[in-house]
Amino acid sequence: MLWSTTLQQKIPEESLSRVSSYDWFGSLSLASLGLLVAGPVAEATSLTAALAACSLSVVLATAVSVTFPQVRGLRPGRDQEEPAGSRAG
Repeated sequence: MLWSTTLQQKIPEESLSRVSSYDWFGSLSLASLGLLVAGPVAEATSLTAALAACSLSVVLATAVSVTFPQVRGLRPGRDQEEPAGSRAG
């Protein structure tokens, strides 16, 4: 829910549909890939090792995402838009 709220707050209304469709496409295709790989990995190693690897991948993905200043600095609400004609130049 937090992700959907952030999308609605940060993405301009005219782009929201396209951004949401790309988000869903990526999420669903990667989820299918994860399901495809999880069984053989658990069979080749052990269920505990496979679950540990999945947990580690989630922690690493989260750690990488918070290294970006744009992610760490994300605040709730719509960004302030500059009034027309206020740009220098």
